[in-house]
Amino acid sequence: MSFEVEYKFRIKDAGAVKAMLKSSGCIWSLPKEQADWIYCMPKSYKDIFWRIREEKEKTVLSVKKLLKNTTAVELETSINDSKSVKRMLELSGFDKYAVVKKLRTEGSLNGFNICLDEVCQLGCFIEIEKNTDEENEIVVIEEQIKELVNMLRISTDDVCKERYHTMIRGIRDTT
Repeated sequence: MSFEVEYKFRIKDAGAVKAMLKSSGCIWSLPKEQADWIYCMPKSYKDIFWRIREEKEKTVLSVKKLLKNTTAVELETSINDSKSVKRMLELSGFDKYAVVKKLRTEGSLNGFNICLDEVCQLGCFIEIEKNTDEENEIVVIEEQIKELVNMLRISTDDVCKERYHTMIRGIRDTT
């Protein structure tokens, strides 16, 4: 089983963070627009959810089962017809929970995947993640992420324990 260890932080100056990472050897991709369609069973949005990620070049279907705030099991596959998959999920009893639109710049540094996200309605974030097949490596990876965050001078108080879709749904439900 593959585990995804991911931390997300709200940041004020994405350009400065990107420059610090680049000076440390981070290799950056070009920014790309993404639209994430989130589906879940009623009242289970925090435990397991399906995501259809649409980009200009490709569309990916993922399922995530959250194990704790920073760790999930994630499986994904490319799809050709997102419209039909959305309808299939709805027919299977899943609710369209939220749509997350963002501009994402991806990078890699020392085995970590790093994403700088400008999320509509929410602002700028950095996600730092690493995958492992070994459950006993999760704690070590969490410590390595904390070291990287300290190097970037990002306060651990700025950690976001909520997923983008739950933050957006919270905004929608209060308006």
